[in-house]
Amino acid sequence: MGLVTMSIAEPAHDSRVAGRTQQVHFRGRIDAVDPAAGQLWTRWYSSLPAAPGIPPDPRSGTTVDLDKVAISPPGGALAFDRTLWIGSHTITFTAKDVRGDDKAALTAVQHAGAAGGTPAPGVPAPCVIHVLIAEPVRLSSAGADNRRPLARAAGVWAEAPVAWPDPAYQAVNRIEYRWVFTTPSGTEVAALRPLTSGLQFAARSDTHPPCVGIAPIPATVPAGAYNLTLQVGFGWNETSRTYTNHDEKTVSVTVTN
Repeated sequence: MGLVTMSIAEPAHDSRVAGRTQQVHFRGRIDAVDPAAGQLWTRWYSSLPAAPGIPPDPRSGTTVDLDKVAISPPGGALAFDRTLWIGSHTITFTAKDVRGDDKAALTAVQHAGAAGGTPAPGVPAPCVIHVLIAEPVRLSSAGADNRRPLARAAGVWAEAPVAWPDPAYQAVNRIEYRWVFTTPSGTEVAALRPLTSGLQFAARSDTHPPCVGIAPIPATVPAGAYNLTLQVGFGWNETSRTYTNHDEKTVSVTVTN
């Protein structure tokens, strides 16, 4: 089979994107084809669903596999822009000299190549990008005081990648979650930044997307009114107590016992 040598020019490996509406620019290169081929069809893939918000329900048969989640426009493209859903996405860029993807088409392939993928021995230029989206979930409706009642036992929850429990996903995951409780006057009372292993995971339901959280809310957060800020970040600095990159969202809550 002829080899297509190709590369991902953008995004750079370990890039970070903060915010649900922030677009990612994808640009690939076909560097060489040996021996020379005719037309090539390109396709880009992510290890996570690409659509923002609630992804396809895995119970309906949707899987989280590189060969299932195509993110490029129909027909393929060397360059395009699009938004991605929260998580650390492993990006793969492929090319072949047959357009289709059924068994007959794949059997007929004479030239093919790929770039990107998961960091591993033998992968010269991996491509994992980290999409940071802060979206609190599983919250009650606001009361007359515009604050949401938050029962201690219910905990705090945030939208998470659908593949969060998968060890293969955790091998590339670099996103963290942090919940900061601040009084209405601006005094920080508690900041919860658990290890990945300390987060509970809840699969998608009819009322919320896949999410991670802490339940119950620890006793270090007394009952009362707070501004609760969720941060989804990359690259925590213990000295400055900030992330290199992060997205955040604040909601007004009243913690009850």
